[in-house]
Amino acid sequence: MSNVTIDSSGNFVSGAPANKAELMQQANKLMTVAESYIVDSPEMRAMAIADVSDWKKRKAALEDQRLSVTRPLDQAKAALMAIFKAPTERLNEAINTVSGCILVYDAKMREEAAIERRRLEAIAEAERKRLEALAAEEKRKADEVVAEAARASAEEKRKADEAIAAAAAEDARLRQMAEAAARAGDMEAQREAQEAAQENMKKAQEAAFAAQIEREAQERAAAHANAEALARAQAAQAALSVTSSTIEVEVSAKGSRAAWKGRCNDKMALVRFIVSNPAYLNLVDVNASALNQLAKAQKDAMRIDGCTAYQDRTIVASRS
Repeated sequence: MSNVTIDSSGNFVSGAPANKAELMQQANKLMTVAESYIVDSPEMRAMAIADVSDWKKRKAALEDQRLSVTRPLDQAKAALMAIFKAPTERLNEAINTVSGCILVYDAKMREEAAIERRRLEAIAEAERKRLEALAAEEKRKADEVVAEAARASAEEKRKADEAIAAAAAEDARLRQMAEAAARAGDMEAQREAQEAAQENMKKAQEAAFAAQIEREAQERAAAHANAEALARAQAAQAALSVTSSTIEVEVSAKGSRAAWKGRCNDKMALVRFIVSNPAYLNLVDVNASALNQLAKAQKDAMRIDGCTAYQDRTIVASRS
């Protein structure tokens, strides 16, 4: 490959071998000269301008040499790309056409699934209400069973207490009769009174025991009925919790995928949001091209908060 380099006098030599190391060595020589410059007089300024003008010419020549090599490659690449561009674009159109049909179908399936989900959720809501009412009714029945058992137990206890009190009064009366018979020396009457007292006490104890057994049976029955009612209420609550879960109707998405992206629909609303939430400042970038146009047109008169118009000066040198 034909290249260009710089000789010891600063002149370009065509056809000389050039590689990165040689080119950097030559550029570093000029950089050494540049770093030694001290512009402190009109003469030194004129010399510096002359050198800058010369170095720009050298840079342009080096750029021309680079382009002489890369431009044919770029043209060949462009020609090759043109061969494949039209069929590639046509294939993309075919892909996008079918992909669009798939996405339309998927959207339709999602909508139908949403309709079905709402239908099932309405059914589930009606079932939830039915189960809630059932649970409330079972709870009411359980409360009634417990209350009735309490009333029956209290009634049986009252009767038992009355029977015990009556038996005690009868026992006292019979004992008094036995004592009177004993004082009178009537042994037969005394014996009969004592036997009657014992029989009365036995009957009172049996009645009290029977009443206790009855109360315990009623309490067991009430507890059993309450447990059954509670179990039914809990079953209703369990069924309620099952039906309260969200009903999902799946739509097959094989061959497609969804990626969440963001877009700005209202730039002013976004700006107001960023003012209130500075952490999101990275959502906006400064349009440097538009800002430079404003600075060029308005110069020092440009008044935009957070921005400044300034002059970027460069050395202008002729290429002739």
